[in-house]
Amino acid sequence: MSKKANIILPFLFLHFLVEAQNPGELKGFYGSINIGSGIVNGNISGTEIRTTLQFAMHFSVGYFINRSVQLGLTGNGWLFEPYQSTRTEENGESLSNSMIYIQVYPTYHCRLFVKGGYGISKYINNHPDKDNGKGYAFMAAAGFEHHLGKKEMLWGLQLSYQNGKLRYNGIFTPVNQLHRSFQVVDLTLFIGLD
Repeated sequence: MSKKANIILPFLFLHFLVEAQNPGELKGFYGSINIGSGIVNGNISGTEIRTTLQFAMHFSVGYFINRSVQLGLTGNGWLFEPYQSTRTEENGESLSNSMIYIQVYPTYHCRLFVKGGYGISKYINNHPDKDNGKGYAFMAAAGFEHHLGKKEMLWGLQLSYQNGKLRYNGIFTPVNQLHRSFQVVDLTLFIGLD
């Protein structure tokens, strides 16, 4: 089989899988939990961070303003080092994002979607000689949903890309490193209610 066929056939299968179902009426509130893995890239703690595949988790709540458009809030986070406190020192390191998003379904009978969002980012480093950072991030995502037996329950896959900028408080950070950026790419499986 050719390389083009290897790329096109999975998308055709996905298209027919999603088209074959009756999507039901898209209305009301929506909530989902996404679990998967991904990669975080960037200069977050002063050194270039390039992680291997790590656990990823997102939470989303939204509302269908019509049958093709959903507005909502989403949050996610990455734990680089678990929080730990002893008598002599604290440690722990994490990055989190909270965003407003819009999710659009291009056609009513197909549960493929595209999603975009913008919001705030927070980097926390509990080491005594490290700074914390705050900033902003945006997200672009695409995926599909498929209803389970009951019309209210669904599952799906989402591929997302997030990019953000952080500004540090500068106590321990050199002036030339006060502004840092990061990128996140992850693939998650989600279960939701609509």
